[in-house]
Amino acid sequence: MAVSPLKIAFVAAEPSGDWQAGALAQAIQSSGITVQMCGVGGSCMQEAGVEVWLNSQDVSCIGPGDALGRLPYFYSSYFKLQSLLKKMRPDLTIMLDSPALNMRLAKFLRRQNLTSLYYIPPSAWTTNPKRLRSIHSRVDGVVCIFKPNADRYRSLGLEVAYFGHPIVDMYSLDEQGTEEARQELGTEKAVLAVLPGSRNQEVDNLLPRFTALAEKFLQSHSEAEAVIPCATEPLYRRIKQFIGQNHPRFRIVQGHTRQVLRVARAALTASGSATLEAAMCGVPMAICYRFGVINWVIGRFLLFSGLLKCPHFGLPNLMAERRICPEFLQDEVREDLLLPVLHELWEDTPRRAQMIADLQEVRLGLGEPGVLRQVAQIALAMAQGQTLAKALESLHS
Repeated sequence: MAVSPLKIAFVAAEPSGDWQAGALAQAIQSSGITVQMCGVGGSCMQEAGVEVWLNSQDVSCIGPGDALGRLPYFYSSYFKLQSLLKKMRPDLTIMLDSPALNMRLAKFLRRQNLTSLYYIPPSAWTTNPKRLRSIHSRVDGVVCIFKPNADRYRSLGLEVAYFGHPIVDMYSLDEQGTEEARQELGTEKAVLAVLPGSRNQEVDNLLPRFTALAEKFLQSHSEAEAVIPCATEPLYRRIKQFIGQNHPRFRIVQGHTRQVLRVARAALTASGSATLEAAMCGVPMAICYRFGVINWVIGRFLLFSGLLKCPHFGLPNLMAERRICPEFLQDEVREDLLLPVLHELWEDTPRRAQMIADLQEVRLGLGEPGVLRQVAQIALAMAQGQTLAKALESLHS
């Protein structure tokens, strides 16, 4: 008698979540267990054999300002997702970050008596017990990718799984050296990596300033070129259209983020997962972020009112719990502030040497290889009806 495949749904409503979900889906496929996988995601999930119902590029947004103008589309997408999940009735739904969607979805899944796992839970740096308990109470299991986050849950007596950050696996599997990366990219120049983000809103807010800054920087560094890796084909087309087809000192490449960072001498990057990739490669970086006007006004209110406490916004700084990489927020993303920093990080200065040493500390804090295999085992065990506690017990026995 044929055994029905396990059914696992992914909900990765951000491009960075699609990347993480795709890696986990590949690890699940490698288990040898037959699994049917569907959900919300993008090209990384598709490459891993996941049927994508809704594309993460279409449903992602940054802050309430962006969300307000797209509410009708978001609600129709959410109800479509509910309908698809009710019809599929997955053995496990794996949600990644995106609290605006997934915290609401977790309640729906519980009402439907469907098992859920929050992989990469939101509010990773919060110390608010109420927020942590709220996240934990809505799902059947939580898997953290940052140790401080897992420690805060456990200090409240809440069981979570933690194996390290999956980026460690992604880089450990890629043994490509600097020279091989140079050959693949076809460059012999010193590289300034320019990473304006993976979402359209991020690119719109940062790319004009990043390119103007890089132009100015390259004027005094004839040995260098700026390289912009693009995670997706639509993003590649968008950036290519903005910069032009044949800029003499800029190169836009589709994919190849890892190769670009392996050869980069310094990076100008949006806040996000790219900062951890740069940390993995030991690349000194300036971290920047710009919001739309409405989101910035709301953010300033939350900061000044004390409702939002955020000493850093760059992931390496949050992990180190100190400012190891310079951060530039909103109108601070300008030439007079950033250009001297880029020069200092590019040259053989004490600041550059110290940052490289600090990034090695961050790298060690991300854990050891084997993360995705263990998360996949937890996911499969929960899809087969085990609790998180039982799955962890089986994993360690």
